[in-house]
Amino acid sequence: MINLTKAFCLPFVMALLIAAFFTGCTGCTDGSDTLGSPFQDMLPVSSTDDQTGKPPHRCGGGTITDGANFRSLAVNKSGATEEITLTFDYPPSDDYLSVDYVSDRHTVPSYSANYTENPGALIMTIGGVRRFDAAKSFPDVVTQSDYVSDVYPRPLYDDSAVSFLIVFSKSVYCDFKAYESSGRLVITVTESSEQNTDTVYSLRTPSVLWKSELNVYSHFAFDLTLGNGHRIANAGNHRVMKDREGSWIIEIGCYSTRAEAESDLGTVKRIFYTDQECPFFIEERKAQELPKKL
Repeated sequence: MINLTKAFCLPFVMALLIAAFFTGCTGCTDGSDTLGSPFQDMLPVSSTDDQTGKPPHRCGGGTITDGANFRSLAVNKSGATEEITLTFDYPPSDDYLSVDYVSDRHTVPSYSANYTENPGALIMTIGGVRRFDAAKSFPDVVTQSDYVSDVYPRPLYDDSAVSFLIVFSKSVYCDFKAYESSGRLVITVTESSEQNTDTVYSLRTPSVLWKSELNVYSHFAFDLTLGNGHRIANAGNHRVMKDREGSWIIEIGCYSTRAEAESDLGTVKRIFYTDQECPFFIEERKAQELPKKL
C-alpha cells in the first residue's frame, strides 16, 4: 500500500512540480518557431540540450509585460492545417485590476511552449496575465478541431501568469507566429509525418484528485541533476497532466523500452526513497493513449 500523504511530501516530488510548471523558453524569438515530432530540424541548431546535444522541444517569445487579459482561444481550419489563435488585450491604463478591458494597447505577453510526446501535448505558460477569459472558449476548441482532444488550465502558483495544456489526438508540428500589432499569437498545427503507434512505458505517480495541493509544491526549486552526480535519462521531460478520467498525475517521462524506465525508476528509488515506499511506478500503454486512472 502506497502512503501518498507521506510520499508526496518528499522534496523530489515537490521539485518535479516546479520544473513541470515553469517550462523553459530557450533559443526562440518572435516570428516563426516550430515545434513538433520529430523536432530535431525545427528549432535553431544553436539551441541544444546539454545532455543529448539535440534541439529542445521548447521555444518562447513575446514581451515582458503585466496586466494582460488572455481574452480568447479559437481554432480555424483550412484543409489539413489548423490555426489556433490566442488573443490578448489590456486595460486602458496600467491598472490591471480594471474591469473595462479594451484593445487600445496591443502586445503578445512573454510565453513559453513545450511540446511533449506520448500523447502529443503542448504546454503553454504565459506571463503577465491577470485575467483568463479564454478558459471559457476551451470546450469550443475541442469541438471544432480535428487535432485537439482536450484543453485545460494547469495549476500554477503565480497570480501574474497562466498555464494550460493542449492535448492532441495525434503527433503534430506547431509553428508559432506573434502579431504584436493585434495582440495575437497564432499556432499553426499540421499533422506530423511520423505517428508513433508503439508501446511506451510511462514512469508516473498514481492518479490523484489533488489539483489544489499542487500549488503548494510550486514554491520549491528543482535541480535536474540528481544527488551524487546521478541524472535520470528523461530529465526535463516530466509533466503534470490529467489521466483519461480527469485525475492528475506526475509523469517523469515515457520510454520506448521497459528497461529504460526501470533504470530511471531505480535511480529515483536509490536517491530519494531509500527508507520508504516509492510512489512512482511504470505504466505500459500505447503512445497516443492518455494515462490510465491507476
